[in-house]
Amino acid sequence: MIACHQSSSFQFVREGSSAGSAVVRMIGRVDVSSAAALALLESQLCDDSEVTLNVSAMDFGDTTFLRFLVRLRPFPYSVNPRTVTLVGVNPQLKRTLEITGLARFFNGVKHAVI
Repeated sequence: MIACHQSSSFQFVREGSSAGSAVVRMIGRVDVSSAAALALLESQLCDDSEVTLNVSAMDFGDTTFLRFLVRLRPFPYSVNPRTVTLVGVNPQLKRTLEITGLARFFNGVKHAVI
């Protein structure tokens, strides 16, 4: 574990890091009370060109989580393009990402392997 932050209902753990890449496990409920923690996480990831978010331990994500993903998503014509991969996506989150059109912006929306 490299970095960890916990709020009342949400926690993130930066599990791995190497030059330009990060692996982050997101745990619990991501809602409006998590906004400060997500802003902190976003600032920690700003220099990483490859980001993997493991959301398998996330119980809930509202529009606060979707806004975080939009801000984190890769911009194809950016000077510093970013690859973001979501792993451990449950069927409900996968469906939400598909309905909103956000699934296409990520390297892969992969289901948890149980």
